[in-house]
Amino acid sequence: MARHLRAKVRAAAAMETAVAQLGGRETRQPCPPRPSAWQTHSTGGQGDGRVRVDLAGAGLAPFSLLRRTVMKRSAVASGVAVLLVALAGFGLAAATRPLQAAAGDREWSFVGTVLEVTAGGDRSEAVVPIGLDPRFRLRLEIREWRGESGPWAAGSVVVFSIHSPALLFGGLERDHDAAPWAGRTYLFRLSGATAAGRTVVQELAVEAPIKDADLAPPTVPLGHVPALGEELPIAVPTRVRILTAPSRMLPSYVVEQAGIRYTVAVDDHGRVEYVAVADPRFRCPEGIGVGSTLQATLAVATHPEARKEPGWAFIVELPSGWNAAFPLGTRASSPIPPGATVLWLFRRQ
Repeated sequence: MARHLRAKVRAAAAMETAVAQLGGRETRQPCPPRPSAWQTHSTGGQGDGRVRVDLAGAGLAPFSLLRRTVMKRSAVASGVAVLLVALAGFGLAAATRPLQAAAGDREWSFVGTVLEVTAGGDRSEAVVPIGLDPRFRLRLEIREWRGESGPWAAGSVVVFSIHSPALLFGGLERDHDAAPWAGRTYLFRLSGATAAGRTVVQELAVEAPIKDADLAPPTVPLGHVPALGEELPIAVPTRVRILTAPSRMLPSYVVEQAGIRYTVAVDDHGRVEYVAVADPRFRCPEGIGVGSTLQATLAVATHPEARKEPGWAFIVELPSGWNAAFPLGTRASSPIPPGATVLWLFRRQ
C-alpha cells in the first residue's frame, strides 16, 4: 500500500514538472467529479488518532492547484487594472472640474462690429487669447453691452486672438467670399473667470447677426442740445439702452444739432440724465474733442489726473461740465494706456 502511494506521488510530481515546462498551460479535458482526495476523515479511533488525507485520485491535485493559482493571479491582475482605470478617471475628473466651474464664472453679451480679420499679427499688440492654437486676429469694436457691462467700455476696440474665423462665424456666414465678416455687426457672447481683479476670457461665440437699424435709437426732433434735467418730448419709445456709468443702463435717443448727432439717455420720467457725443467735429469750450490726447486734455482739466470708472472708462473732468472718456487698459489694474486719446465726450447728472 505504501509503495502504491509513493508511486502516485511521484507520478503527480512528474506531471507538475511537465506542466511547469509547458509554461503553465493546462490541457483542457473533461473534469471528473471531485475525488475523495480532498475529503478528510479520522482513523475511527484506531492508531494515533491524527486526521489523515486519503490520496486516492491525487493525480488531479497538481492541476487543481495550478488552476487555483492562475485564477488567483488573473483576479489580482484584473483588480489592479480596474483600480488603475478608476484612479485615472478620478484624476481626469478632478483635473477638469475646476475648468468647468471657471467656465461658468462670468458671462456677458455685447454687440460688436468686425473691423478686421487677419492671420497672425503684430506680437507687440495687446490681444485677448481665446482657446488653443490661436492663428487669427479678430479686431472688434464693442458697440454696446446687453445686460451686465463687460471688461471693456462701449466704443472700445478689442483684438481677440482666435483659432479660426470660419469656425466662429461658420454657422452664420457660410460663404466667406460673398459675405465677408469685416464691416458686419453681430451679437457676441463672452464667458470667462474673474480672479484677483483680473478677467480671463475663455470663450467667444457669435449668437446672431445684427442690422444697424436694430441699433439705432429713435431720433427726437428737438432743435437744440438738451440740458440735463430737461424733459425730452418722446413720441416713439426706444428699445435701445446704453451704459451711462458702471452698471447703469438707460433708454437712449438721438438728437441732431448742426449736423452733429448727440446720444441722449433719460430716466424713467423722460428727463435727460446723460448727453454724449462721439463726432470728431464737436469741440467743447476747452477745445477738447474726439481724438484729443491725454496730455492736451489734462492741461485744461479740472483735476490733473484721469479718474477710473471700473468697467467703463477713464474720465477727465473739464471746467465746462463736459467729461472726456479714455479707454481702459487690458487688465482691471492697468493704468490708462500710453498714447490714449479721447473716445467720446459726455455730460452726466
